[in-house]
Amino acid sequence: MPWSIGMPETIAQKFDKLFTIFTAPDFLEGKRLGGEIASYISTYAPEDHNATSEQIAALKNRLEKNGRMVIIVDLYETSIEILSEKKLLNRVFESELKSQKKRLLDSLVSILDIQKVLLPAIEKKVLDSSASIIFLIGIGQVFPIIRAHTVLNNIQNLVAKIPVVAFFPGAYDGTRLKLFDRLQDQNHYRAFNLDTQS
Repeated sequence: MPWSIGMPETIAQKFDKLFTIFTAPDFLEGKRLGGEIASYISTYAPEDHNATSEQIAALKNRLEKNGRMVIIVDLYETSIEILSEKKLLNRVFESELKSQKKRLLDSLVSILDIQKVLLPAIEKKVLDSSASIIFLIGIGQVFPIIRAHTVLNNIQNLVAKIPVVAFFPGAYDGTRLKLFDRLQDQNHYRAFNLDTQS
């Protein structure tokens, strides 16, 4: 079905388009990137979070029926798993009621250290799977403990040539991320903007 010119794209239409992109013969080889790392951003309006989550799960199922194995890496769930494994989750809940917010934030940033803790946990998830595509979600839920650009700039070093698709609640102009359409990240990030693809 042709896309309507000048008409807003529905969430369902957007995910149909993503399905077409991800099942293209050259997608896994990254040929469309001209040698750049296989890193992609697909944004969505924060108020569409629930509908987008449903579409992400449905897209995973569709892709797997077409031979594209997908692993969904949820930063929020991964963080909870790490805290649970370290037997710190209940302590965090207690600290939330008693401690100053800044102290709790600093503590969580340290516990969930990007390089030493979070990225190795993500790497293990990916290596334990047979995934050919990584969907990265939960970016909004872990802010400000985990910053999107930090994970995105480092994850590709762990997973070699597996395409990483980050579903981002906000806007991306091709170099900068704007979380929730409000919080402008001053750090530059290079990724293929899936929102601009026809």
